[in-house]
Amino acid sequence: MRTLLVPITCWKCKLVHNLIVNPLDYAKYHHRNGYVQNLFPYLTRNERELLVSKTCGVCFDDMFEEEED
Repeated sequence: MRTLLVPITCWKCKLVHNLIVNPLDYAKYHHRNGYVQNLFPYLTRNERELLVSKTCGVCFDDMFEEEED
């Protein structure tokens, strides 16, 4: 059951994003007992990226956007 609120501040834009996760999944992740995509299949790719790199989806896309010719 997803009952744990995890606020994460994007390091780039400084916006706080609140994730609600299963406390047992978060404990396993915190102790490095599994891959983020396996522990949190119910989170979006952007939400999982927040956990891993503290980068929100918008900032991640801005950092890696393809340059136009």
